[in-house]
Amino acid sequence: MARQGRDLERLVELLETYLGGDSRVTIKSPDSLVDKTTGGLREVDVSIRSSIGSSEILVILECRDRGSPQDVTWIEQLATKRDDVGADKAVAVSSSGFSEHAGQKAKAKNIDLRTIDERSIADFATWFIPREIVSHARHMDVQHVSVDFLEDANTDAVQDAMPTTNITAFQLKRVTDGSRLSLMQIVEGCSHEKLFEGIMPDAEPITRNLVLIVPDKSFVVETKSGDVPVAQLVYVLKVKIMTQKIPFTFRHYSNEKGTLVQVASAELPRRDGKTVVLNILRDADTGHGQLAVTLQNCDPK
Repeated sequence: MARQGRDLERLVELLETYLGGDSRVTIKSPDSLVDKTTGGLREVDVSIRSSIGSSEILVILECRDRGSPQDVTWIEQLATKRDDVGADKAVAVSSSGFSEHAGQKAKAKNIDLRTIDERSIADFATWFIPREIVSHARHMDVQHVSVDFLEDANTDAVQDAMPTTNITAFQLKRVTDGSRLSLMQIVEGCSHEKLFEGIMPDAEPITRNLVLIVPDKSFVVETKSGDVPVAQLVYVLKVKIMTQKIPFTFRHYSNEKGTLVQVASAELPRRDGKTVVLNILRDADTGHGQLAVTLQNCDPK
């Protein structure tokens, strides 16, 4: 599960990379910097390293995705952190804005402020038309799996090793590298084009069989009597195609002077738990746009 605010940090990293253009800028999120006082490492949400002439410049950005405007305390903490890690500049990014006093404190402490706020599609109407992405997601439910062995296999040993319930979680060993894959992982890793041929989106599920021939004794069942090679796997599946409508989220990335970047975002979940994130970026000054597609894992807290 991703820790709170990580999605905002990723977006800020993307936006700053976009604004950096082709200049010699290195952006990292998160990053660990040495505390000049303690010698320990301090984590920052986003770091930007660049060069001006022969001088190295370090900028740190801290992000907060909260429900209310950020206050003076956070600005003071960020000013201290900037000094502790030896950064040349610090930027506070908030999805909920800043209090009036926080803005005053930021000016006094030389902290730049950025906001990311949601907008309606009306703010994007001059250049962006779609409201959503329509995708067709393939779903596959395993009803039954049969594991077939070679004629001379030690079937008695296999019966002791095979589970009586939750068969899809049962693992086979791949001989080539010694890794263990569940029967569900094996079928998910195969090509499914023929399984879904002729299936209309949003129709009732259809039962289909899938036979996977295991070549060269490449998968085995581990038993107390030794490894038993698998000949083939026979799956009984219910398959369907479902229409998904993924809405866009519209946001502005701004500083005190106005909008820097407009961004339309959509997140497409995958069956493996990962998410395909589509961001369409537009520079508010030049009107130049860019498409960015990333594949995100779930981060631990």
